[in-house]
Amino acid sequence: MISLVADVLTDEWVSLADARQERPLTSPGESACPFCPGPRSEVGLTPFHVAVFPNRYPVFDHPGAAEVVVYSPRHQDDYGHLSPAHGRLVWQVWRDRSAALAERTDVESVLVFENRGRRMGATIDHPHGQIYGYPYVPPRLAHERQVGHGSACRLCRVDAWTLPAAEAPHWRLVVPRAMRMPYQLALVPRRHVGTLAALSQEEVAEGAHLLQRAYRAYDRLMGYRAALAMGVHQPGRAGHLRLECLPIERGQLRQKYLASSELIMGAFVTDIPAERAAERLQAALAAESLMSPASSAHHPGDPKEPRHDHSC
Repeated sequence: MISLVADVLTDEWVSLADARQERPLTSPGESACPFCPGPRSEVGLTPFHVAVFPNRYPVFDHPGAAEVVVYSPRHQDDYGHLSPAHGRLVWQVWRDRSAALAERTDVESVLVFENRGRRMGATIDHPHGQIYGYPYVPPRLAHERQVGHGSACRLCRVDAWTLPAAEAPHWRLVVPRAMRMPYQLALVPRRHVGTLAALSQEEVAEGAHLLQRAYRAYDRLMGYRAALAMGVHQPGRAGHLRLECLPIERGQLRQKYLASSELIMGAFVTDIPAERAAERLQAALAAESLMSPASSAHHPGDPKEPRHDHSC
């Protein structure tokens, strides 16, 4: 059963979906993976490159929508290590499904996202992401719209509040000076567009390449498959598209935990200066620009025993 309940103190919606407690939990290489091709799996036996289907354990369901995007039929793949053509195909799927969901009368906003790694909350190790069609405007997006209402686009002036990590003809990859999480990155199109569907084919190809480089740079920096949240902000005609990567890594085998200030008050504390994060990410991204996904097919796995660093 799914229900939406409003917080009486903030008017923010909370989704209560008790069926999600029963969603499967798999391990790397497990034969019963529901996203691996098979007669009883979610994807069946029909050959595919990228698969999309409704989430069996949704957060929203009429109103709203929740979909799963399986990036590859191969269990050991990772978005950062797909071929460039395959990486572009994933973006095309994101575009098509975002546009379709945005047309629905019961959807107010669309978020494409990935929880990368078990420590980030992914319950299935097979490479995949999700798409939420919210039946309301989420708090962060609502706040950004309120702050930016009637003013010049702040993302068009991205250099004023960020540090560069990598540059390309159509995109900027930047480190926000006010990072909420260590080594946070934002992928921002140079052109003012509000949705994935508004991107040109050249912008899609370049953006997909940069996002793959960012994933691999995180792995290079940490020495293992870095746990992170990736989200695509699509504010629509009035806003500026961006992709955010928020790793939970504060250093090699050191995990950033959201503590009281973040969870209770939404006031984030990050103990890595933006300048230091940008310097390290620039070096890792520069190294990855010399490599292709195919040259690093044996991507690093998740760390077996991350250090539990609970300091705030």
